[in-house]
Amino acid sequence: MTSVIWELEKAVAHILLTNNDLQNIAIGMYHEDNTAFPLIVPDNFECRPWNTFGKKGKIVDFNLRVYSDYNGNKEVLNLQSIIENALDLKSYGDIDLDSGNLVSLEYIDNVMTRDSNNDNIFQNILHYRARIEE
Repeated sequence: MTSVIWELEKAVAHILLTNNDLQNIAIGMYHEDNTAFPLIVPDNFECRPWNTFGKKGKIVDFNLRVYSDYNGNKEVLNLQSIIENALDLKSYGDIDLDSGNLVSLEYIDNVMTRDSNNDNIFQNILHYRARIEE
């Protein structure tokens, strides 16, 4: 189960890190003490069975947290649009996973807030769901 999560997390990170539009913004992927904004943090990967028509599979729900210190929410909304386009299956084809085949990757919704520790930082949490056939 955890290998599916790890493979999916690596694949999503690779897609985002190699996206030209995100590279032009000089985005960071994980938060460290000196990471510059804006940044994207993948987290809350949760996996459950998805067995259908005699085949085994997994559903993996996960979040992409987008942080920005831009004055206002314009940058996090722009980043949301870029991320949605980057993760759209039509734009890059199949994702290779050793543990199975990606059947679908869908954007569910998002929640935008100010960071609880710093009112100058906007946070946009994008919720995604992947279906993987084993």
